[in-house]
Amino acid sequence: SESSIWQGTFGKRLLKLRVADLNGARIGFGRANVRHLSKLVAYPIWFGSLFTITSTYRKQALHDLIAKTVVLRPGINLFAA
Repeated sequence: SESSIWQGTFGKRLLKLRVADLNGARIGFGRANVRHLSKLVAYPIWFGSLFTITSTYRKQALHDLIAKTVVLRPGINLFAA
């Protein structure tokens, strides 16, 4: 899960992605649950989630905005201003 030491699911590990808080630190179990449960809100209005991915600086989906998380990719610094 996103709160594990690998910071992501098996699929995210294969793609070398990890889920972090807005400071780049590992998220806890509570925040991982908020992220997961907020998908129940975000998926029915998937267009809103597509809009947030394309319009936010850190490319966050709606469930990431709700949970205050970000998906990090290797070689891309989402924290540079």
